[in-house]
Formats: sequence, structure tokens, C-alpha cells
Amino acid sequence: SAYQSITVKQGVCLLYLPTAFTPNNDNLNDVFRIKYPFLVKQFKMRIYNRFGNIVFETTSMDWGWNGTYKGQLAPSGNYIWDVFIEDNAGKIETLKGSVLLIK
Repeated sequence: SAYQSITVKQGVCLLYLPTAFTPNNDNLNDVFRIKYPFLVKQFKMRIYNRFGNIVFETTSMDWGWNGTYKGQLAPSGNYIWDVFIEDNAGKIETLKGSVLLIK
């Protein structure tokens, strides 16, 4: 048969985050953010520099980091992020990763 079965499971949707971004105001990959936001009860994303300082924090999946820190474009390099999500069913997930800021 040409048909495939699909199993639907309740839980947090997959997050798609880029592994690099280029905040150079060319309107292409200028902001590091969740690519396909979805409804959740709670959300928090933090981004840290190599010294462990939080350079960006948000509680909205619709907002992302534009690559600035204290009003200046942050240096090129690797930044660590963590995300906390509680979905509408109460399931909680904490995810961690890194992103490369390229100038």
C-alpha cells in the first residue's frame, strides 16, 4: 500500500534552533530564535557568553536574540543556550545547546 500510518503522541513539539546566525542586518538569519513557535504554558530561553554571563533572556517563543550585549554587537564566537518548556499538558523539558555568532 502507498499509505503509511501515523502515530500521534502527546508531548512537547520539537524545537528547531539554528546552529549559527549572522546579525548583520541583511534580513537573513539575523536573529537567533525558535524557528517554529508553538503554544506552551511556560517558556524561558537564556543565552550565555563564554564567561557565563547571560547575554539574552526571554519568556516568549516569538522573541529572539539579535546578537547584542549591553548595547553593542557581541563578539563572534560560540554561545551556550538553555530552554525551559512546560507544555499545555504539564510536561516539562529542559534543553541545552550552542549557537555560533558569525560577523
